[in-house]
Amino acid sequence: MSFWKRANSPVADKPPAASTKGPLAAIENLAAPGSCGPSSGAPSASSKAASEASSGVGIEALGRSESVQKLLSRMERLPSVPALYTQVLSELARPQASIQFVGRLISKDPAMTARILQMVNSAAFALPVPIAEPMEAVLHLGVERTKSLLLLAGLTLQFDSSVCPGFSHEALWCHSLVVSGSARQLALLQTKDANFAEMAYTAGLLHDVGKLMLAANLSETYGQIIDQAARRHIEVSQVEREIFDATHAELAACLLTAWGLPASILDAIAWHHSPARSRDTGFSILTAVHVANAVEREKLLHKAGLLTNQMDFPYLDSLGLTGQRNSWREACGFPVFVVDDPKKERVGLRQAVRG
Repeated sequence: MSFWKRANSPVADKPPAASTKGPLAAIENLAAPGSCGPSSGAPSASSKAASEASSGVGIEALGRSESVQKLLSRMERLPSVPALYTQVLSELARPQASIQFVGRLISKDPAMTARILQMVNSAAFALPVPIAEPMEAVLHLGVERTKSLLLLAGLTLQFDSSVCPGFSHEALWCHSLVVSGSARQLALLQTKDANFAEMAYTAGLLHDVGKLMLAANLSETYGQIIDQAARRHIEVSQVEREIFDATHAELAACLLTAWGLPASILDAIAWHHSPARSRDTGFSILTAVHVANAVEREKLLHKAGLLTNQMDFPYLDSLGLTGQRNSWREACGFPVFVVDDPKKERVGLRQAVRG
């Protein structure tokens, strides 16, 4: 099953029109909040309320955005759910399902096996001993994280990193693994809810898949966007906004509506760069992914000697969570102190001196 499929037009060199067919149909099929599919588990009451307050509404608004529709219409190659992921879901739905059989299913796909093992043996997991077998990987990861990794692996396997100048296939999934792990850790720290944390993990893994889509469909333009962001020391999403009036995050959330992911995960993907656009009233999956991604950005800026706060202060302030920022950074492996005054904070962060 090919991951990339042509959209709308049967003519190879004719891009699909910006209409209500093809990728936009997924947006129109979106109904009330929570209609994107069943969640993988019930989060804690406060976190669930926060997620449900925003779920679906923002994604529907994206479907009506002229700039997002225009960008969607330029996507000639669209993602479909990886076949192995579908097979694993079917197996897990059986009463006699076994994690051993899931491992055997993965082992029948050499390319997927290699990518899963590459991911699980990466620095993001910091394993004391390398894992060499799919069965062992599934036992270590657990069912939910295995499913999430199958989605990301299925996406990345079908993308040729040489197509887009400056775009690194490996760097994207390495970043996604780190963000997903941090988002999961933050969710556990804040809610003590394992199911909620696994949803945060999935959202963290998929938060940047829109970059894959842009690199595959608009390789020359996106290569220039990556280059400009690097030269200006700003987020790629900022240049995307300048060029497209839309971002990889919004694009991915719209296209992934057809995958049956929970609306709270789609919200986290859509708004991880601009969480204030959500309707969150408390800590949510979006909060976890936004903070995890922001901390990774701060780490890169610190190495370049350009460290500044990357968390959305007004958003966190509206949730009453600004006091958690230092403990969150420490949980993500980046112990820094932040000045509470947002004006001073924009000047820079001073690294904590720890004995």
